[in-house]
Amino acid sequence: MNVRGAFLVVRAVLPGMIQRRRGTIVLTASTSGLVGEPGLAAYDASKAALVNLTRQLAAEYSPLGIRVNCVCPGRINTGFNDPVLASQSDAAVDAMVQSAVPMRRQGKAEEIAAAVAFLASGDASYVTGHALVVDGGLTAV
Repeated sequence: MNVRGAFLVVRAVLPGMIQRRRGTIVLTASTSGLVGEPGLAAYDASKAALVNLTRQLAAEYSPLGIRVNCVCPGRINTGFNDPVLASQSDAAVDAMVQSAVPMRRQGKAEEIAAAVAFLASGDASYVTGHALVVDGGLTAV
């Protein structure tokens, strides 16, 4: 669903962007698309596909004035992780995050939104085909 949904949305918006010869697309991938994680083959592969879809679309459509990028969030404090973390105490989750993330905390949804806003803005007018990692240093170690 990760790839199919993004592909269908891109397919729907591209004709108008091509006609106007401008546009910006920001997909949501994940740090899971950049590294392998035990037990997460399908998820990791789908997020990696989004990273490469970003690159392919940028290569094909940037000459038409359409920029395509993606964000790769790391551990973000949202309900998305609740089913996985439900069996752990808050203290155990905090300890796990502090040992894995150099910034020693989970990210906030607002921090991902700011990265998306940047990529969609004119401030990123020369950025295309990029996977912007927003992970508190998780993939740096």
